[in-house]
Amino acid sequence: MNRLARLPLPRLSGPSPASVAKLGQPLRIILEDYVAVSKDLAATARQRPIRTLLYLATVGALVTTWKKRPDLDGYINDVLEYSNEIGECSEVIRSSRAQSYISRIIRLNSDGYLRYINLGLVAIVMERSSAPACKNYHETCKHLQPGLLSAWQHVMDVGFWGRWLQLERNMVDFDVSEDEFGKS
Repeated sequence: MNRLARLPLPRLSGPSPASVAKLGQPLRIILEDYVAVSKDLAATARQRPIRTLLYLATVGALVTTWKKRPDLDGYINDVLEYSNEIGECSEVIRSSRAQSYISRIIRLNSDGYLRYINLGLVAIVMERSSAPACKNYHETCKHLQPGLLSAWQHVMDVGFWGRWLQLERNMVDFDVSEDEFGKS
């Protein structure tokens, strides 16, 4: 006990004024750089206002498109809503094409075979060749995976601006039977 009392302990105190001054110098330089860049941007905006507006509109459109990109939960919710709408129709007038498409997506989702890929401005839902829990050699070896040229065959849907393009295309006239009125 006596030895512990004699051990030198570090003195806990706040930062020294010299260390604060050292830290403040780089922060001041960074602030001055940002002020200079802001002044240059304002001068360029005054010289070329149309170009500045085009740049701002492009950045705004890209950010809005990025924010409106749909997610997998939204896709599954849309599929379930369409499934409910199809279920409200009689089997006589129901589109067999729309019914089989929705049933396939629901089956793939419940088995864990849907894969969501975020590409920034668009989203892709793909069909997996196996469940994520499958760890056999054929599924884990990167050299045996399908290449980029054959990956498009597994694309189920493409999401853009809050909409799923393939889902909406397949659900057009879901309450009209092709057998009754011919192929559409």
